[in-house]
Amino acid sequence: MFQNCIALLVSATFPCLPGAAELVEVKNLAYRAEGTVGDGIADFCKLDFYRPAEGGELPCLLWFHGGGLTAGSKDESVETARALARQGILVASVNYRLSPKARYPAYIDDAAAAFAWVSQHAGEHRGDKAHIFVAGHSAGGYLALMLGNDKRWLGKYGLKPADIAGVISLSGQMVTHFTIRAERGIGNTTIVVDEDAPLHYAGQACGPQLILYAEQDMAMRAEENILYLAARKEAGQPQVRGGMVKGHNHSSIGENISAAGDPVMKAMVGFIRETVAHR
Repeated sequence: MFQNCIALLVSATFPCLPGAAELVEVKNLAYRAEGTVGDGIADFCKLDFYRPAEGGELPCLLWFHGGGLTAGSKDESVETARALARQGILVASVNYRLSPKARYPAYIDDAAAAFAWVSQHAGEHRGDKAHIFVAGHSAGGYLALMLGNDKRWLGKYGLKPADIAGVISLSGQMVTHFTIRAERGIGNTTIVVDEDAPLHYAGQACGPQLILYAEQDMAMRAEENILYLAARKEAGQPQVRGGMVKGHNHSSIGENISAAGDPVMKAMVGFIRETVAHR
């Protein structure tokens, strides 16, 4: 399944529900007050909750869609969110502002604002605010990692990376994101590792992280993930783990999560269960 061995706790700490289990879906909740920051707030700064209809308190996962920080929508992640909810998770699927209409750091700040809002309101939807995870595919993985690695973003909202139970990145960008570089007039093949790169923080302490990338990933993306994992290992941080997912490409690693027997889903749920058990 994975190039590297990923030890996952398989004993359930929250229920796995049948595939046809009834779900509750609450759509288009605004996580920012309209008019507080620039254009696009009313259209983009919203999220959807997905959860089982029955049961008790649930760990929560914020899901950030991919799309290069220029495209994509939470509406493309409906089946992913439903599949995760059926594993006994409160899922918050998040929209955020996109470049070029919004420029750095709007999209990272939106991700932080969404986390802050969920931390305040998860309990209203049976979420356990002590166990809120962040996850995403591609650009969404980049956003999740920036919240988990760089204290600037959550700090604006009176929070800190340690308030995140765990980070899951699927083929996320580890250097400064190519859209941020493009906004600065820097070409895609010019690698930048500044304070806007998850790799920049590889030597610093962090919470649990699951880093997965595809066997047939996009150009340079697998290498970035390999370097990030190697740097974390060199820094002596076993709470960061991951590896290559065979049989997937850059798109399918994030888009096939709801498929029966998908190894990415198994790894994500195992990581969440283990973290909840030990947190």
